[in-house]
Amino acid sequence: MNRRTTLISLALSLATLLTTTIAHAGTHPSDRRGWILGFDIGSGGSLVEYKRPLGDFESDKDEMGAGLGVRFGYGLSNSFSLTLDSNGYGQEDDEWETAIGTSVLMATYHIGGGGFFLRAGGGAGRVETTIPDGAIATPAVEFKQN
Repeated sequence: MNRRTTLISLALSLATLLTTTIAHAGTHPSDRRGWILGFDIGSGGSLVEYKRPLGDFESDKDEMGAGLGVRFGYGLSNSFSLTLDSNGYGQEDDEWETAIGTSVLMATYHIGGGGFFLRAGGGAGRVETTIPDGAIATPAVEFKQN
């Protein structure tokens, strides 16, 4: 990922933090019934590492990437909600490209209707990586046919 994209991601993250207001629930009970919609964006670094029989591989530790997430669901009661959480992360530079994505169906149970909750879910994920030529050491292997 180039510096411009990283700076844009950081600026958007900072703008989001500066414009959010703090919710004060006080002593009022929470009403969690209804639609749930959430977005997140951020940036970070990644280290791609492979351990294979023909040789190890490790990417540059200075790679920066951006992440994006979406949560959509419905609160069925004050104690129980179902959501679909999708998250993605991508990074690229001149040689490396990495993309990671997940989609998970989540069930959340708020114990006693309070702030403490248990969350469980299941889903699928995918990782795609482009490896530059010559990045994996391939020692000479001799095959013999009997």
